[in-house]
Amino acid sequence: MLLANLAQSASDDQTAIIGGLVAMFLAGGVMYLSYFVGPEARRQRALSRALAVRPLPQSVPQVRDRAA
Repeated sequence: MLLANLAQSASDDQTAIIGGLVAMFLAGGVMYLSYFVGPEARRQRALSRALAVRPLPQSVPQVRDRAA
């Protein structure tokens, strides 16, 4: 009821601003969701699987005795 009343009483400028904000939020939501189903997500999953199977080489600390 309130939304219908607001839509009828809004001016053209207010309708355009509200429509622009809604479009911006929808586009942001689509971009956010596309990260989880797109190629970058597949690349990240493959990388995490590769790191889980094959650990990174660890550097061996070299111990040097000091002469007194």
